[in-house]
Amino acid sequence: MIRFHTPRVIAISGIALFAMIAFSCKKDDVTPVGAQSNGILLAGNKGSSKTWQLTAFTGAVGGGTPQNLSVDACVLDNNFVFSNNDLQRFEHSEGSTKCDAADSTIVEDGSWAFTLDGKKLLVDGTGYSGQYLFTSIGRPVDIITLTDVSMKVGFSIAFNGTTYNYTMTFTKK
Repeated sequence: MIRFHTPRVIAISGIALFAMIAFSCKKDDVTPVGAQSNGILLAGNKGSSKTWQLTAFTGAVGGGTPQNLSVDACVLDNNFVFSNNDLQRFEHSEGSTKCDAADSTIVEDGSWAFTLDGKKLLVDGTGYSGQYLFTSIGRPVDIITLTDVSMKVGFSIAFNGTTYNYTMTFTKK
């Protein structure tokens, strides 16, 4: 008959269990989800902000060839500021040239968020003059490209059975 010395068996078992747990745990590589990565590209690191400028606006009917849309110079000099803070603030303000002297300096403002995968951007807020862009869309825009210095977004609008596809290209100021 084999005799087990209970305190000794418990101590050895405890040490073995601790060793298995300690050496079998491996720290996982944590890769930020698309929303985090794109948030940094769009607005900078936490506590920072980035200013963007609209450089191109295209439109296409259905699957047609995109055409450059005419955008007034008073809109092309506007500032689109995305802040990486707890509120994820967004502000679109007039540049050096106002389209209408009576317009508010703030064109639109609100907050922004990416879908978890980072493929769509929603800007929710209020428009204060006729030049507001993001808040007039009313739904997320598709991220076509986003780098540290450029962003291209797209969206579609269906009207009377026809789909209109638009892209907006921005450059970091």
